[in-house]
Amino acid sequence: MVVEVEENSNEVLVQLAKQTENLAIFEKEKFSPLLKRWHPVPAAVAVATLHQCFGVVLKQYTTKITSLTNEYISGMQTAGKLENVLVQMVGRL
Repeated sequence: MVVEVEENSNEVLVQLAKQTENLAIFEKEKFSPLLKRWHPVPAAVAVATLHQCFGVVLKQYTTKITSLTNEYISGMQTAGKLENVLVQMVGRL
């Protein structure tokens, strides 16, 4: 089965990864200090939620790949960088 891939899907994935990283950092700086009243490690919950949501999009992205190109490799590297940022955020708690 051949699936057509949108031409800009790589750009969308890269942009989403950057926005997800910014959102995680914003959450840790602004909301986590306030939410500590109700949860001991609110940033970890936020990071886990963002990781899960991005994973859904990444899964959709990878199912559309029909051949390995430099664009797809770039998209996967960006996803890997986001993963590292999220792991480091949880590690610093």
